[in-house]
Amino acid sequence: MIHTSDGASGASAGQHEKGTVPGRRRFLYCGAAALAAAGVAGAFLWRQEPPARIKGKLLRTLKDHAWFGRTWFTPDGTTLVTSSYQRKKVAFWDLATGECLRTLEPRNAGAMSANQDGTRLVVAGDGHATLWDPRTGHLLKEMRPGFLLSEAVLFSPDDSVIAIAGSQPEIYLWSSDGERIARLEGHSARVWQVAFSPDSTLLASCGPDGSVRLWDAKTGKPGQVLTDERETISDVAFSPDGRWLASADMGSIVRVWDVATGEQLHTLDGKTSRLAFRPTGRPLLATSIRSGGPLRLWGHDRVWSATTMLEKSQSEAMAFSPDGSFLATGVGVKGDLALWDGTTGAELAVLTGHTRPVTDVAFNADATMLATVSADETVKVWSIAR
Repeated sequence: MIHTSDGASGASAGQHEKGTVPGRRRFLYCGAAALAAAGVAGAFLWRQEPPARIKGKLLRTLKDHAWFGRTWFTPDGTTLVTSSYQRKKVAFWDLATGECLRTLEPRNAGAMSANQDGTRLVVAGDGHATLWDPRTGHLLKEMRPGFLLSEAVLFSPDDSVIAIAGSQPEIYLWSSDGERIARLEGHSARVWQVAFSPDSTLLASCGPDGSVRLWDAKTGKPGQVLTDERETISDVAFSPDGRWLASADMGSIVRVWDVATGEQLHTLDGKTSRLAFRPTGRPLLATSIRSGGPLRLWGHDRVWSATTMLEKSQSEAMAFSPDGSFLATGVGVKGDLALWDGTTGAELAVLTGHTRPVTDVAFNADATMLATVSADETVKVWSIAR
């Protein structure tokens, strides 16, 4: 439905279905806030309402932390879990009081991933990975992938498989009980990132050897090699329907692939080190680069088109809320965090309080809270008022 207004008074001149303004001959965009149309039936002016700002309130600052940490909200929303590579521990925080409830002390805690129902937590570090019950803090299994450093650890969406990658060219698959499934070989250098397809049947991997590789996520059997351009591939991400895979080439472009055929469908210009698909709705892909390039939101409607939301992002911390309504991104070296409309890319709020860059960000299940990890060695918890 299109609402038309008198150009002088702004009074309503009626409503029309989209594309059926009487006698419309020409549309004219008048900046970001208005749209005009003229035709034999008269002239009409539409005013676009500015995006509603939201309020982000600082709830807690957790200081017993260190740089390079990761963070995760438990499914019931009562506890925040943080990992610290430097302090070699995992901490559980009561969100109501800010109290540290307990800590886990694996050999290292650089990477962390939890399953969907919050009954399993895997923590990986310097050549070791440990599987825990986060509800009790009990150690369930020790796993030894053999890396000097584990850089990526991830549960599959169906919670049946754990993928661990790191400083060696191999990837290891483990069951949710901590039993080894397969060792995946094919990369010629360390593996930086892994991603599961939404149906948990495929695993994608990438790294500085320039290749993006697909694997059977249940057996580890190698599949297609989508590129071998000898450019560093820093990130990979599946679209929510599993049809596409995006890869970030730090040299110049983002490539979008047809997962079924291996065909390269699109190339999106711009150096990129981090990718994220919106989890719901029309395909939207957010791209950013740590070295200070633009943050962009790419929308797909037969072709990809980009909105540049921030010219100098200088952060790889980026996450969509689970419902896709928000995109949170770190901004610059001062430690700000920007919140954007997950559909339009409109800026909704800027949260300030950290003194150094944000290194990780996570939403709770209903997108009413988010947590930020910073190089200032604090974790901050924020409420979001719509």
